Amino acid sequence: MSGGCGDQIGPLSANETAFIVSRAVKGAGAPFGLGEDIAGGVVWLARRGEPAAAALADALERFAVAKSSAALAFETGAEGGQLVTTDGKPASALFAGSAAADWLQIGCGRRALDVSQVDQPLLAAAVAAAILQRLGGLLQFHGHDRITYDGADWRSAATDDQAIMMDRPAWQVVQSFFAQALVPATTESRTHGAGAGLVDRD
Repeated sequence: MSGGCGDQIGPLSANETAFIVSRAVKGAGAPFGLGEDIAGGVVWLARRGEPAAAALADALERFAVAKSSAALAFETGAEGGQLVTTDGKPASALFAGSAAADWLQIGCGRRALDVSQVDQPLLAAAVAAAILQRLGGLLQFHGHDRITYDGADWRSAATDDQAIMMDRPAWQVVQSFFAQALVPATTESRTHGAGAGLVDRD
């Protein structure tokens, strides 16, 4: 079990972080399928000393109470594009990172993508960075809310081995969403295979 002291929790393993984050995403009401990508972005941020837990906790809380939106759209011009929404709310970083990675990778070349309309632009950019790094490319940051993708091969061993530490209060918010994704055990669920079961069938 991870410990830590003061206002920090850790060190956490990448697998432990991904397990908690992916289920916290579901607990906030977003599709479980997004969890792996978001977890990759959270690990990417944490290993670079950025406030990963705080960014994720805020994104989870905003989406859970409908203060951010999954209704994403792209406005594209000669200089690049901007990620916006069709309902006027800030775009949720829970959805924006994967969408940004797709936009940057598929036919958009080196043009910049503006993610300033995302509730947590740094988290969205980090999710995109983690996805594109797996594909062998480098996401370039221009501030925290403009990103480009050059497609060049890139490896970052120096950061991939860094310990994952999380801000304690923010990580506790993430864990509260993780808990919401867990299915409460009932007599019926245990009888049908969840847990050891209460009914002895031997």
